[in-house]
Amino acid sequence: MPAAAGPYGRWVSQGPAVHESGPQPPPLEAVRLRLFCVPPAGMGGQAYHGWTRRLPEGVEVMPLELPARGLRMGEEVPYASSLAELARGVLDGVGLAVFAARPFVLFGHSFGAWVAYEMLRELARRAEHGWPLPLKLYVSACRPPHLSDVRHDPDALNPAIGSLGEADFWEAFEARYGCNPDLASPLIKGMVRKLLQADFGLLESYVPSSLEPLEVPLCALCAEGDNRCRPEQLSQWASLAPPGGFQERWFEGMVKPGSCSNPT
Repeated sequence: MPAAAGPYGRWVSQGPAVHESGPQPPPLEAVRLRLFCVPPAGMGGQAYHGWTRRLPEGVEVMPLELPARGLRMGEEVPYASSLAELARGVLDGVGLAVFAARPFVLFGHSFGAWVAYEMLRELARRAEHGWPLPLKLYVSACRPPHLSDVRHDPDALNPAIGSLGEADFWEAFEARYGCNPDLASPLIKGMVRKLLQADFGLLESYVPSSLEPLEVPLCALCAEGDNRCRPEQLSQWASLAPPGGFQERWFEGMVKPGSCSNPT
């Protein structure tokens, strides 16, 4: 099923039209900075649709719509053989002209952090062909790529769930993330399981394309109490940052006791 393309094509979903008095993406001439956001596993660009009202004027939120979700639901799954392939697809789908039009940063949450990281690596490889680099890379709630092996996953009981059978998958998923009321319906579970397992499969087989120091500053973020990212793991993103180019930030009170942690 083809996606309903917005002004930047099917790979960017800035959300439905809102009331004229509500927050709007700024016109291109007013854009000072673009924020390309990669969503977590199983989610689409709608995860970032509320950010426009919270960010300074002149910042354009560019929520990336990955294959087979959101407006692109119904596309073939699996949709990529690796996170590096997915990252190349994002760049090709959005296009050089959009990335080059304004200064930008990359942000990825959990699953999206490794995708954003691979996007940056691919942008660096394409620099000789005129592709720009972001001003900064933001990674959220994710251990660094050199700890990608499932042996480093905080879920010691079920570190790999991408290839489990349906019943085992949901048991392991709920043991890891808790009960999600949005997934209570068997119909909804049936709709999203294949996509979720495709995303987890890419995570669990991820091999970083490079572990050389990055060309741009890096900020690693996480919420205190998020059991999917250990503090000592988040800090190790520092080894990938350029000299003097690493920040680490923790947010208090963002994960309520007994609630589901953020999806991977």
